[in-house]
Order: sequence, then structure tokens, then C-alpha cells
Amino acid sequence: MTPPSLGFWFIHRTPLFEPTPARAIARLLTDPRWPWQPSLVRPMHRTGGPIYPWPSGKVAAVSLGQTIEDIMRSDQAEAIHLVLSRKDSGNHAWCVVDNGRLSSYQERIAFPMRAVGMCRSAVPPGTSIDAWLELVRGLAVVTTAVHGVIWVDTDERPIVARQFLSGTSQPKQPPDHPANESSRIARVRDVLGERYVRPPGWATFLRRAHVDAVGGRDRLLAAVAPPVVHDVGDLLYLQLSASVADALAPETEARRRALAELLAPITVPLEA
Repeated sequence: MTPPSLGFWFIHRTPLFEPTPARAIARLLTDPRWPWQPSLVRPMHRTGGPIYPWPSGKVAAVSLGQTIEDIMRSDQAEAIHLVLSRKDSGNHAWCVVDNGRLSSYQERIAFPMRAVGMCRSAVPPGTSIDAWLELVRGLAVVTTAVHGVIWVDTDERPIVARQFLSGTSQPKQPPDHPANESSRIARVRDVLGERYVRPPGWATFLRRAHVDAVGGRDRLLAAVAPPVVHDVGDLLYLQLSASVADALAPETEARRRALAELLAPITVPLEA
């Protein structure tokens, strides 16, 4: 069986181009808790502006942190995008973090910025996927995320489809098909994180307003019984199995269904 991959997704509205958060992002993205260090930078320049002088080839470890900080602070870039390899087979870890510079069309969106990334769970000796998850939770704090999801799957394609809201609706497929979910999310993107949340994943980040809307923390924990719970900044983090090894187990899916049922009143509604 193919070892599963983990993909995270957050939304925020934080000006990460300010010196302090930009430096914090750079530290997190070069943290030794990455089982593999992504160091290839892909262009994500601001539409209509000059081309950012993106580095070619892998950035040396000694320069990577400063490179990330420079890109996060630049008014010519809209995000830092790091990958491990240009080939999918070798791209064991990657991430994208928007720097918070709003375009005019984003002003009307409650939380238009995103942070997304992926890591494969078959990590090298001496590293830990649980340590990487700690790092991801730290990223949620620094970005002041208001909502987030972590998915686990042996097939990375549905994870990526959910992260980037790709695909058009598939009426003949189940409602939770990644393309159908993406279509639903795109339809209410303006109020996502404010009025609505996404369907839950293996781990889900909820702000206090979301928790209160479904009856409060005690009711939520009693109904779902998640084995891992953390307070992450202002967010409640619910992880539905103690380890990634059990992420696809039947009892984990049962907890996800229980959480989905509880969150139904504030989850992005199905399309008519």
C-alpha cells in the first residue's frame, strides 16, 4: 500500500509582508522539522507588476531563510512557493504561503489569503511526521489563520484538488468528490471562514465562533471524541486519529462523519 500524504490548507487576511511575520514565516519554512527541505522557488509575481528576480535552481541553505523573507516582503510577489523537486516523484514536500498583499478583487473576500502545503508520510530516518504537524500548527498561528483543514490520502490528487479548488462540479459523482467540494467552496469563497467552514478532514482547525455556533467546545468534543486536541492560537485543532498510521481506519472515518454532522449547519451547503 502506498504510504499516505498529508496536505494542509489555511485561510487568513494577515499582512505577512510586515517584517516580523515575514521573518517568522522564513523561520518556519526552514525549520528542521521539515523531513525534507523544499528549496526550489517558483515564480508567483503580482499580476500587472514587474517580474520578481526569482532565483534559479535550489537556494543554498545559508541563503534560503533570507530569500523567503525577501519574497514575503516584496511588493512584486504575491506568495512564496517552495518545492523540493521539479518532478512529482521526488517532490516529497512543498508549500505556498500568500504574503497578504491584497489585489482589488480580494478586498470583498473575508479571508482571501491561503497557506497550503504537503508532506509525504514515509519520512527519512531521524525525522517525524508528528514534528512536521507541530510545525504546521505553528504556521497557523503565525498566519493568524481563521480556519483550516489537513487531509490524508494515499492519492495526492484529491488533496491538491481541494487545496487549489480545482475541477468543475461532477453531478454524477458523490457530493464529497473533490471537484464537487471545490465547486461548492468557490461559490461561497467571499464568506468562507466567516459564515461557512469546509467539510472536515483528518484534522480541522475551527475558530471560536465556529465552535460556539455548533453548541460549544464540550458538546463538540463529546460528540466526536478526537484523540488529539490542541489550542492553536485562537483556533481549536481536532485530529481524528492519534497517528497518521490510523488516518484511514474505519474508526477515524466514523469520527469524521460525526464531526461533519455536527458542523453541518455552518458547512458550505450542497449545490442545488
